[in-house]
Amino acid sequence: MNKKTRSFHLVRICLSAMAVLMAATVGAAGDEAECRPKVGLVLSGGGAKGFAHIGALKVIEETGLQVDYIAGTSMGAIIGSLYAIGYSPAQIEQIALGQNWAELFDDAASRRYLSKGEKSRHGIYALIFPIRKGRVTMPSGLISGQKLQALLARLTWPANRIDDFNKLPTPFCCLATDLETGQPVILDRGSLPEAVRASMSLPTIFVPMRIGEQLLIDGGIVDNLPASQAKAMGAEVLLGVDVSVLLRSQDKLGSLIEVLDQTISFQGFASVEKQRLLCQALIIPELSQYTSASFSRIGEIINKGEEAARKSRSELERMIDSLGLRRRQETRMTPARTESLYVVNIEVEGLSNVSKKLVLDEMNLNGAGWLSADELDRAIERVYSTQFFERVTYRMVPDGAGVGLKVKVIEKEHHLLGLGFRYDSNTNAEILAGFNLRNLLGHSSLLVADLRLGNSPEFKLSESIHAGIGGGIGARLSLGFVQFPVYLYQHEQRWASLNCRMARGEIFLGSIYSKMLELGGSIKMEYFRSSPDIAPVGFVGTKEHHLIIGLSLDMDTYDRSEFPTRGQKLTLSNTLANRQFGGRADFYKKSGLWQGRFPVNKKLSLSQETFWGNVSGREIPTHYRFYLGGLDQRQGVISLAGLKPMELNGSNVMGLGIGAQYEISSGRFVTISWNIAKAGDGYWKDQFTKQGLVSGVSFGAGILTPVGPVRLELMGGSRHSFLTHLRLGHNF
Repeated sequence: MNKKTRSFHLVRICLSAMAVLMAATVGAAGDEAECRPKVGLVLSGGGAKGFAHIGALKVIEETGLQVDYIAGTSMGAIIGSLYAIGYSPAQIEQIALGQNWAELFDDAASRRYLSKGEKSRHGIYALIFPIRKGRVTMPSGLISGQKLQALLARLTWPANRIDDFNKLPTPFCCLATDLETGQPVILDRGSLPEAVRASMSLPTIFVPMRIGEQLLIDGGIVDNLPASQAKAMGAEVLLGVDVSVLLRSQDKLGSLIEVLDQTISFQGFASVEKQRLLCQALIIPELSQYTSASFSRIGEIINKGEEAARKSRSELERMIDSLGLRRRQETRMTPARTESLYVVNIEVEGLSNVSKKLVLDEMNLNGAGWLSADELDRAIERVYSTQFFERVTYRMVPDGAGVGLKVKVIEKEHHLLGLGFRYDSNTNAEILAGFNLRNLLGHSSLLVADLRLGNSPEFKLSESIHAGIGGGIGARLSLGFVQFPVYLYQHEQRWASLNCRMARGEIFLGSIYSKMLELGGSIKMEYFRSSPDIAPVGFVGTKEHHLIIGLSLDMDTYDRSEFPTRGQKLTLSNTLANRQFGGRADFYKKSGLWQGRFPVNKKLSLSQETFWGNVSGREIPTHYRFYLGGLDQRQGVISLAGLKPMELNGSNVMGLGIGAQYEISSGRFVTISWNIAKAGDGYWKDQFTKQGLVSGVSFGAGILTPVGPVRLELMGGSRHSFLTHLRLGHNF
């Protein structure tokens, strides 16, 4: 045997020995895995306090404990589902800290996807009540949870084709409560984001979630620590993390949140005590200083969970060692995210009064093809922003080489009553009541009847009808009556006040359902009457009617209606009245307004505004002149800092302004602006002189609240050294 042959045999013998040794090791490891008790992780509900689970998971990971099953309720269902998919505690923490939770608990559709008509009405109602069977009723919850469910769908995208939660990397289930029977419902199959959303449907806060034939609410109502469910899955050793609310004494029930926590906890408290006894180990963070709504203190709560788990670590280590529960230390893999899926077909479920064509047109998906998670998110958001649906969700179903996309919609109540309130230091208090009647005159139609009471009362009835031919084309018919004042000034002093009343009807045809641009034409009939409230002797009112045709372009890409940080607004308008049309005057009015918001960074944005206008004719009606001054844009008044309301007027106007806005903290702003303008009569060319120019500057502060914005402005300028303006609530 030569040297090369002997070396070959030696290598073969060594490899064989290593193979035998590895087989023995793997066999022993397999036997150990089969013999060791199965571990169940139980995560309780508790609203924002549930973020303590993240801190506890960090320590559990460090111990090397092998978790075989996960059961969660409410917030425990969210954290547990992400951990079951494969997210690490660090990744879940990053998700929790990176979310704007206040925005997630707001059902308002993204303004960028609203139609131009809806943008002008966005947020005007502070309270909304459904009308069922002809009766105004209370809503079943304040929040439908659309944005929260969209987030859950995005986070669980890697598991979107798994409908049996036992097939997740770590088997998972969550608990909900049947609203009809009060019995617990175990959710371990179906749509994972829907199941998790149902588990946290806190009564009076979230609208109940319908899955199949059952109407489900928060599982914590009957069982806030689902240890028995983890045991039923096959767990033999249970580790519980409990952030449940202990019943408070009456001296600690000082807030609405505390009272709500206590009310919901009554039934679940006794169950939690029993479920704790099933757990071999318990981690109970000290969270008495927090409530279920402490979403602004997530970082602190996570630390509290980690702190409690570290105090229990020695106990966990002893249990792990005594029962042989330790696993090999290994890196927890991030769940694989398939960026795109091949969609074979699209089905829409739940339609009754809205056409399938409208849904598919809004989704703008061209049949079968590759679809990414981001593209699908935007498609769903566009459908939701039509305002015809309370909730829009989806799920993927394996279909041959691709997937079938099932879009599930829940249509809004056909009819709604909305109530709004605002206060303005110039117009005082006003209230708004509006009926919104959907699909009354056909699919995808909207009838709105608004009544405003206050200094400028108005009633307006409008019907919008979708043409169904693409491009957002539709028709809007409106009838209305409005009463408003017109102020006239001489030498910076008000010398006349007119009480104006107008009835009008209008037909507008154009792109009223377009997201960004409303372009179209109108024909309008007006009956106008003015009478002097305060005026010099001999001043008389007017009584007239006009038939007016118009063309207009209205673009709006602002990111929000109040305190916008980015986007543009452009309004171009042309109106023509002629005696040959049957009216009482001949005039032609044209105007333009361009406003822009330009972000510098996340906190600071700059603004600009440019406007111009001209009206010409032999008989120009009072309300078709241009009026400038004040900060309340209504009835065509152009806002201008440093002036009183309507202090300037004329047949020709031009002006510009610049400003800056800084967001001090979430929803809190300070602003500064400067503007210059000119208004007068005569020839348009006379506007291009310095004579008659007025300027003003404004310093403001504001805050966004659940019922609308609050703004305070301090102003001064070339005409007045100091003026103030206060507004509470949305403009309507």
